[in-house]
Amino acid sequence: MVAFMSMTHVLVFLTGIVGFAVSLLAKDWTWFSRAGCLITVEAITFFAFFDEWFVNYYRRATGIDLTDRAGKEELQSRIYAYRAENPKDSSKSFEEALLNIGMSARTSEKLMAIFGALIWGFGDLPQKLY
Repeated sequence: MVAFMSMTHVLVFLTGIVGFAVSLLAKDWTWFSRAGCLITVEAITFFAFFDEWFVNYYRRATGIDLTDRAGKEELQSRIYAYRAENPKDSSKSFEEALLNIGMSARTSEKLMAIFGALIWGFGDLPQKLY
C-alpha cells in the first residue's frame, strides 16, 4: 500500500520536473501549466482507484468489510479491545495502523490535486514576469 502511494508521489514529482524542464527549454511556460493539469489528473485517478483498492486490501488483510455498518462497528470493537488489553502500550493495532495509512493517503491525494491545480492555473506566470 505504501509502495503504491510512493509510486504516485514519484509520478507527480517527475511530471512536475519534466514540465518545468520542457518549459525552460522551449521558453514557453504553458508547458508547465500542462504539467499541472497532468498532476491534477494523476491525483484524481489515484483518488478514484485508491478507495476501492484500499477497501479490498483491508478486507483481505483483516477480514473486515468497510463498506457496511457491521464492518465499521467490528473495526471499532477490535480497536477498543486492543486498547483495553494493552492500556500502557502506545503502539497501534494492525487494523488501526492500516486505517491511519488510508487516511494519510487521502490527505496526500488532496494535496496533490491542490498542487496540480495551482500549477495548472498559475504555471505560465513566470513567463509574464520576465
